[in-house]
This record gives sequence, structure tokens and C-alpha cells, in this order.
Amino acid sequence: MNPNTARYVIITSYFAGEKYLPLYSWALHFVWRRLPRRIREQLWVVVVANDASAHGERRLAAAVAGIPNEVLCVPRESIYASWNRGVKLLPDAAAFTFWNVDDIRFAKSLTEMFEICAAADGGAVPRLAICPYLEFTCCRCPWAWRWRYRRPRWDNMSPFFCVSRAALERVGLFDETFRIMGDSEWYARYLECGLQPTFTRRLGGIFIAHGGSLSARWWTDEAIAENQLIESLHPGFRRTPLSVYQRLRAGHRPPPRLG
Repeated sequence: MNPNTARYVIITSYFAGEKYLPLYSWALHFVWRRLPRRIREQLWVVVVANDASAHGERRLAAAVAGIPNEVLCVPRESIYASWNRGVKLLPDAAAFTFWNVDDIRFAKSLTEMFEICAAADGGAVPRLAICPYLEFTCCRCPWAWRWRYRRPRWDNMSPFFCVSRAALERVGLFDETFRIMGDSEWYARYLECGLQPTFTRRLGGIFIAHGGSLSARWWTDEAIAENQLIESLHPGFRRTPLSVYQRLRAGHRPPPRLG
């Protein structure tokens, strides 16, 4: 398949994810086999490997083998810089989604979001599709595992979303200076443009919260500073006072690391 003919794109930013690579490879191939043929024939996977060793590059290439893909090896950069790199690689595609290496996606939801974003005038109309998901907090002790159902919210960005090329052209790419909240900052710009997201009902997948994920950094000073920056740049998007963040963080116990 020629990447220039790709209509649907999955972008993954990969950094120090060796322990999650078997899960990512299994989930990606599992979803790939269950996607409709009309999606598979026009799908391209872009993996941006940050600071990967030669051995890591070989393992990553083997993990995505059998699926039309491009693996880009780059120096360490923010996840949003990697997302932008993937978008720029295939600028003519109609719809883009972003798959974290430690998450699991579901084929039916992925198909629905791709078609929502690409259906309107061949992807020429700005579209953003956001779906609910399950959050799984895991650790070594199975009795401490926790599942939560997360539904899309108007004032926050879900990690399970798909965006049309026209939306990226109108709103702009992700701000690469953000380390944790760049997708939320982009969502704020999307709303400021007068655009409305499409909230789907179909479950998008499983978000695995662990000590090595961005979710574990949500309560750090860096994350709070980024939230404050979003509030100052986009008044009204986040209305939670700093004191609430601090109070929540004081009583928050971050999930332990796996392994």
C-alpha cells in the first residue's frame, strides 16, 4: 500500500515502552483483523520512536510487521511533537487518531470515529470524535485493581479521540511545548473556533493507568502549571481553581508502577 493513498492514520508516540510492546503489538493486530476491509485497505500506522536503541527499533519493527506502517526514529521529544510529526508525514489523510503504546483500543469504536471524521465531504469538514472508555488502575496486587467508566466531558479531553484533517488545518497542530496537557490545550482551541465535538456512545477501549503513564503526572507541579497556562490562554475552558487542584493532589495516591 502506498502511504500517499492512506485515508485513516493511527499515530503512536513510543518512548521507553519495552514492557508494554507485547501488549501494544497484540492489541494492534487484534484490532486490525477486526476492522472492516474498507478501513484496513486505507489505514496506515505511524510509530514515532523516541530515543530508541537499535535493538528497540528492531523489536518495534517486528511488533507492527504485517500492517502498513512507517517507523520514525527521532531524538527524545514531547508526545505532542511526535503526534505532529505523524500528521505531517501523511498530510492528505482524512482522519487521525492517537494510540498510546500502553492502551487497548476497540475496533468498532475506531471504525465509528474514523467514519465520523472522514465522512463529511471526504474529511474536508472539521470534525472531532470523542468516545467513552474504561480506566484500569493496575498494580502488582490484583485486589487493588480498579475499573472506572469515563465518559466524554465538554471541559476536558479524552485520550480516545479522532480528528479530521480539516480540523487540524483550521485549529492548528498540537503545541509541542506542552508535556502533559497538550491535547487539552488543542481541545480548548478547537472549542474557541466555534466547533463542536461529536460524543459517541460506543466504548473506545481501555486506558491503563500506572506509575509510568502521563496519568501519574497529572498531579505534579508541571501538570498544574500547564493547567493554569491553559486557563490563562483560554479563559472559561477550565474553571477549576488552583486551590481545588492542590486539595485533590494532597489526598491523591498515585498508582504504583508495574513490575
